[in-house]
Amino acid sequence: MKKTTLTLLVAAALHSGISFCQDKTNTSEEGSMQLILSNNSTQVDSEFLPGLKNPPQAGSTVQFTYTPKNDLASAKDIKGMVYAYTDYEWGLDDIQINKKNGVYTCTYQIPEDCAFLAFKFYANSPEGTIYDTNGDEGYIFTTVNAENQKVPGSDVAWGTFRNVNLNSEFAGYFREFTITDEASEFWIKKEIQEHPENFPLFVDTYFKIAKLRVPEKFDTIARMLGKQFLDNYTNLTEDQYIKMQQLYAFDLNDKKIGDSLQNLILTRFPKGYTVQLKAFQKASEIADDSEKIKEFEAFIKEYPVGDYDGDQPFFYRTIFNLLFEHYFNNQQYDKLRALLPMMTFANLIEGYHFTVSKAYHFKSVPLPVLNDLSQVMIADLRAKLNDSSYAYGLYMSPQQALENAVDQLDRKLKVQIRISFDLNNPGDVIKYGNYLSEATKFKDSEINEVYIKALQQEQKEVIPALESAAANNALTPQLTVLLKETYIAKKGNDTGFDAYLNSFKNKGFKDRIQSELINEESPALIFEDQKGKEVRIPSEDKIIVLDFWANWCAPCKKSFPAMQQLVERYQNDKSVAFYFINTNETSKDYKAVSASYFKKNELENLMVLFDKKAENKRMNSMTFSKFASLFNSSGIPRKVVIKNGKIRFTAEGYSGNPDELKDEINTIVELLKAEN
Repeated sequence: MKKTTLTLLVAAALHSGISFCQDKTNTSEEGSMQLILSNNSTQVDSEFLPGLKNPPQAGSTVQFTYTPKNDLASAKDIKGMVYAYTDYEWGLDDIQINKKNGVYTCTYQIPEDCAFLAFKFYANSPEGTIYDTNGDEGYIFTTVNAENQKVPGSDVAWGTFRNVNLNSEFAGYFREFTITDEASEFWIKKEIQEHPENFPLFVDTYFKIAKLRVPEKFDTIARMLGKQFLDNYTNLTEDQYIKMQQLYAFDLNDKKIGDSLQNLILTRFPKGYTVQLKAFQKASEIADDSEKIKEFEAFIKEYPVGDYDGDQPFFYRTIFNLLFEHYFNNQQYDKLRALLPMMTFANLIEGYHFTVSKAYHFKSVPLPVLNDLSQVMIADLRAKLNDSSYAYGLYMSPQQALENAVDQLDRKLKVQIRISFDLNNPGDVIKYGNYLSEATKFKDSEINEVYIKALQQEQKEVIPALESAAANNALTPQLTVLLKETYIAKKGNDTGFDAYLNSFKNKGFKDRIQSELINEESPALIFEDQKGKEVRIPSEDKIIVLDFWANWCAPCKKSFPAMQQLVERYQNDKSVAFYFINTNETSKDYKAVSASYFKKNELENLMVLFDKKAENKRMNSMTFSKFASLFNSSGIPRKVVIKNGKIRFTAEGYSGNPDELKDEINTIVELLKAEN
């Protein structure tokens, strides 16, 4: 497009009858969302993600600390994703997260030309996936380039991501927060002003906001701009033409221009998406199944799926499902095998489910035939595990897609294991059992029994597998008997078997705790008692358990009953001592409030001490702040276990499970005692 023509188009958009307003977003909301949109911005540390410079630089690798909040405060396995707006297109990526000493360190490679980032943290729970988006304020940032200039796309992303009428594709990032349509218009027009050359890349967004802002004028505005756009911008992609066709056909109800654009697309892109969609729709309408199959076979020859870059269009999934099931049911196995190279992992999982899994359940196909097909399909599934075919659009991040793929593959492997067992092929049972992911292996008691029987048939060692099954609480009665037999064979009798069995049930837990033990120098333990007298806790030749808490911290106080049981358990053990350290208080009467709470709740056998106030500080956090600096987090409750002046374990938060907390602390103490 000529520069003068583009200038006229931009001018028409800016003066289209929508009032050119100011952003009326609440200033406190802007601040909390870390907005720095001015050019030549000075980078500062993010308030909410320490270590992340704001604005971040596109193309750089950033590293920052995340402190779990709200529903994630007590979560164990926290992960992160990020919505990124790059070259005027949205993408979804993963954040690399490493947990050490109770602190989550996050690393992310920002794409080149990325204009906007929205981080989101999550964890799986029995109730489903829980998320943290900074209390609905968002972990969102605009970026700068290497010259410290705002990256094109910043304004349009900032104006659309935060508007509930424009952000439905982001899986409910905000629960309630939204800016007004008027504010979105401000930012979109700002983008047009600052980057008019890119207007064609987000013209559809402009039409969306125009329809929201002035529906009574939308018809006039859209027709005027649409005509100028199509008359002067003749080098559009098929996707851009499709958006304009949909504007006329559906938003403006202009069948004439809509049909004209449809014909233009069909002519200009003879093997494009629109042509393929029409061919698919035509074939789908055929009533005769055999004729429909012929049309779909012709379709995949005419439009090879390999010609597509990026996500497969939805209709390939339908075509592959129909052909795959047809070939299977009609025993056309050579044709079925020929389809495999064209199919994605997600396609093939569905094909396996409706053919092999179904046939095995109903025993409708001879097992040797089913086994041959299943093994070929399993091999192809394993080869395509990382094809990201579940990461379609913004529905799943690459990591989420991979986790889903691993889970789906495990389900199919279990079918193959059962087929192999039924065919008395113990070698194959072991082979496919070993392919199971660590997340699934030894967690299914039925599969464990099949697998261990195969080990016996192959005269392989069974004790490690039995113990792993026990550690996952996944022993069948028959396997429990077998484990007991191996125990008696080794010990001569069954004395102590129950304790032995219970020890393996806790083995996974112990292994996790063992892996989280550390060995770092502890700050001096300087506190004060109720009367203000300084107390220094020596940690030589003793295991010290510190529980940092505050009167205002509900999770802290919820953990006290479990901690009290631990105190009572070790009350006669002079090598272990528990201290409950009140910290991070700003009220004047925090000591009195503390004493009242412990008396009221019959917790007076707990040794309560108080953190001291540093000079010119309002908060009593002198010693805790040193621990917080070590862990890069000031969150409480915070448990710290110290032995001989060294920090050996730390954990932040409380899951709400008292048995889990007791087992955790008890296991740590016993492991440390055993080191002597």
